[in-house]
Order: sequence, then structure tokens, then C-alpha cells
Amino acid sequence: MPERLGAEDRPPEPELKRGVLGLPAVVMQSVTHIAPALAVLFSLQLAVQQAGVTAPLTYLAAFLVVLVLAVVLARWPSTSLQQADTSRM
Repeated sequence: MPERLGAEDRPPEPELKRGVLGLPAVVMQSVTHIAPALAVLFSLQLAVQQAGVTAPLTYLAAFLVVLVLAVVLARWPSTSLQQADTSRM
């Protein structure tokens, strides 16, 4: 097992310089965070037209699929993250 580096041996933490991100970059980041919620909101009418009264059931089924996927991915060991952590030691 490799030895751990002391605080004086570690490279400095990266920092974001002042003024690097402008208004367009911040707006685009905000849009990309809001886009999935807006997609669900705007597709709701189409889903209700196609599924009728069973539309809530389709959203419940989709929620369960995403929930199972999230649980599996949260428990999945990420070898790339483990390699990145051990490469710093």
C-alpha cells in the first residue's frame, strides 16, 4: 500500500479565478439544470393524452425504475473513482 502524502507534499487545490465565468456561462448552466424538469412539465400533456386516466400510473412506474437504477448505481463500486483516489496517495 502506498504511503500517504503529508499536507506539504500535496499539490494545491484548484480554485476558480474571479471573473472566469461570465453571465452567459452561468445562464447556460442554470438552463441545463432546469431542462429535465421542464421536459417533464411540457411532456405531461402529451402523456395524459396518450395514457388517459392511467397517466399517474405511468409516472409511478417510471419513478420506480429510476429509483431502482439510483440504488444500484449508488451501491456499484466505481473503479475509476477508486483509481483516482489511490493515484493521489
